[in-house]
Parts: sequence; structure tokens; C-alpha cells
Amino acid sequence: MIKIKYPVFLAIGIAIAINADATTTLNEAKRLYLAGKYEEALPTFQENIKRSPRNANLNQWVGVCLYKTGKKQAAIKYLEYAHSRNIAESSR
Repeated sequence: MIKIKYPVFLAIGIAIAINADATTTLNEAKRLYLAGKYEEALPTFQENIKRSPRNANLNQWVGVCLYKTGKKQAAIKYLEYAHSRNIAESSR
């Protein structure tokens, strides 16, 4: 029974570390976004939106990044979704 505890704690630790790394990456993407570095922020937002497609904020960030990098047609669906979820900036 004691041998089982250690693998469980190891698995929990790894899961926490992976989650912390993902949060750091998303926070970095937000910082890039706010600095106007849309091309650099876009891949992280796109990766996160795959896991949370109904996250209105992510839709906003992806939409703006696409729009600002010249992919206006691709931006529409993300910005429309964010607008439908009352994200104020999406209508700009």
C-alpha cells in the first residue's frame, strides 16, 4: 500500500507542473497581446482555444490577433462569438 502512494503523488505533481506551465504560457501570450505583438501571441491563444472553444475571452484574443495580422476573414467567427458573449471590445 505504501508503494502506491508515491506514484500517485508523482502523478499529481506532474499534473500541477503542466498546468502551471500552461498558465505561464497563457499569461505570456496576454502580455504579448497587450504589447501589440499579435503574431507572437496568436499561436498560444490558438492552442488554448482548442481546449476551451467556448471561452469568450480566448475568442476575443484570437480574433483580434487574426485581425491585426491581416487575417480579417478568419477573425470574424471569433469576434462574433466574443460579441455574442458580451465581450465589450469585440465589437470594435
